[in-house]
Amino acid sequence: MSNISAINFFSENIGITGFDSENAPFMAFKELFDNSIDACNNKAKAEWHDFPKKIEISVNFENLELDDQARINIVVRDTGCGIPLESIDLLGTLFGTNKKINKRDSYYTGQFGVGLKMILLYATQHGEGNVKVKMRMGNKIWEFSLLCNLNDGSFYVGNSESFDHTDWDWITEFSVSMKMSLGLEYLQEKYFSMELYAKSCLKKIQSYLVLSKFWNSHIFLNFETNMKMDTSDLIKGNINLSFFDIFEDNFVRYSSNKGSKYKIDLVFGFLKEFHVKKENQVDDIEYLNIDKENQSNLNLSNTSQTTSLKTGYLYIYRFSNGMPIICKDTEYCDIVTSVKSFIRKKGSSFGMKLAKKDELAENNHEKLSIFSGSEFLIPIMVIPTVEFSIRVLFINVKGHGIQYGTLGKSSLKSNIGLSTIIQQSLKSLLKGCQVKFSMELVNIKEFNYKSSVEKYSPIISKNLASMVMRSDSIVFKNGLFEILSKCDPENSTNLSDLLEGSDEEKLREKLNSIFCKWFMNRMEQGSNIKVQAEKDEIDSDEYVFEKEEAF
Repeated sequence: MSNISAINFFSENIGITGFDSENAPFMAFKELFDNSIDACNNKAKAEWHDFPKKIEISVNFENLELDDQARINIVVRDTGCGIPLESIDLLGTLFGTNKKINKRDSYYTGQFGVGLKMILLYATQHGEGNVKVKMRMGNKIWEFSLLCNLNDGSFYVGNSESFDHTDWDWITEFSVSMKMSLGLEYLQEKYFSMELYAKSCLKKIQSYLVLSKFWNSHIFLNFETNMKMDTSDLIKGNINLSFFDIFEDNFVRYSSNKGSKYKIDLVFGFLKEFHVKKENQVDDIEYLNIDKENQSNLNLSNTSQTTSLKTGYLYIYRFSNGMPIICKDTEYCDIVTSVKSFIRKKGSSFGMKLAKKDELAENNHEKLSIFSGSEFLIPIMVIPTVEFSIRVLFINVKGHGIQYGTLGKSSLKSNIGLSTIIQQSLKSLLKGCQVKFSMELVNIKEFNYKSSVEKYSPIISKNLASMVMRSDSIVFKNGLFEILSKCDPENSTNLSDLLEGSDEEKLREKLNSIFCKWFMNRMEQGSNIKVQAEKDEIDSDEYVFEKEEAF
């Protein structure tokens, strides 16, 4: 494909890269910020400067009251590895990148060489027509512009200027100015005003920044904007949110170490429900209405109809090489499909079942509001005795050859090897969670079994005691009492005294008590055997890992 053909293609289909009318401001920020993260994580930086790893982002808006003149100005500067002199021309080359695959280096967020060019292409169509670059090379500070010529399909580096070394404490700075437009009808209906649109863009940018910090805690992030928003909606200055800030101590971390070309970092946390109970809302725990007159006819086989599970939610936040994957095309993302497949097959062993889609309700937890719009929400069913019905999964897929479903990096392509390592990692993570939070991840079958025993044992024991008392066979009674005495030596003396007396009511009560205790002990033993068999089945799962590829 010739350069002009490629430019024409992307110019006419720029939406496939994520730069549609609504998301272009966010995508411009994302591409610049991702490049800064890669630069700060590049180990080559230590060779020529010792600045601390830091990134500063500035997002400012102009003329929001004038729809036809509204603009967004984005500046991203960092102290990363910089741009080598021999790589400057790559900035003006479509599909050009100086990010080389090297298994010894950190994982890159992108290597296709399109992102910066799409910013430039969009800026040419809807902005000042350039991306400004400021960079340090040796003792000089250089400034130049990147330009795009739509007529001949070329990207090129404009005139440059150099300055002597100053107190500028950065290595590289990229800035772009773009028009903001509500020209499309659906955008007008969605946002009503340019200010609402600007706030939406800013909220998305902030969510991306905060989520990125989780896996890049070693990089100092600073965010500035001239937009005024509610204090609860905006974080300015130093971004320093941790998993502990969200979950306190109610989370578990896990990193895979299996032989795969992919590595998985996982965090699984617990949050309490915070919404107020609505009128006419029934309690989460609903017991079947038992007709007291027919209690003796109840059958213990109805273990599936004991206590109803209650609704919970699983929030999934997806990452690729430490950077968030925006919540678009989630249904086709291999991360989401792998997690849902695991819960469908093994979730009940860890206290979770997929709920029906019609049970999904809006559930914006206050602790997660800063990430709103970035999550994939799955309704689940959990046992009614749990303290935390909200579960949150952060999953970061790391690898040198990650394939995306779209140029906008909104999903990961389906891959058997990736799905396998994700599900294996989830199993290991949740087994660790069961150790720390045993009451939150109780096996659902085990819970139903024990609930049935606790519920029906008194009824069955009472009926058995009545049957024994009605029997006329002395041999039967004496034999049964002897067996019960061996099963419950502590009450054997008391039982013998009652047998010799004439108080049938006390004898009936004692028999009922012993039967109930004996019955529950027997059921408990059966439950443990059954659950252990299930655990053995889980542990015996075989996962075939994709063979490590040569890079």
